[in-house]
Amino acid sequence: MKPTHLLHLLTICSLLMMHSCTTKSDITDSVPYQLADNYFFRNDAPDTTNPIICNTLEEFEQYYGYAAVMGKNGQPTPIDFNKQTTIGIVLPVTNHETYIHPTDLLLDNACLTLHYKLQTDEQELSFSLRPMILLIVDKENVAKAKSFEIQQD
Repeated sequence: MKPTHLLHLLTICSLLMMHSCTTKSDITDSVPYQLADNYFFRNDAPDTTNPIICNTLEEFEQYYGYAAVMGKNGQPTPIDFNKQTTIGIVLPVTNHETYIHPTDLLLDNACLTLHYKLQTDEQELSFSLRPMILLIVDKENVAKAKSFEIQQD
């Protein structure tokens, strides 16, 4: 085989490999999750980007605090960091009531993507808040992902 033919063949193979890594696959797995209740994002948390992935209790406590309240279901949702990991989205401080509604957590081509909808009330509040959502996911599902993304629907 001539060197130029070999070069063309290698170029085509490289392009095919790059294309297969960046295109959506036909197989997309929905990943089960549980919403974590009664936590807050700490004011002294280190700067970070979304999504915030915490695999250990030590990592988790750098970003989140426990917000137990009185009454039924007032305790924070238990998290077993030996088997579970958390995925969080934290938005900037605002004075508008803001809700983050997860719609899907999908694993596609080794990329775990959290899809969500955002709902913001028009009325201005007399105080500020930091909207956030926290998902609990089995570590075995997170281990399959090589990258993490969030996407607002």
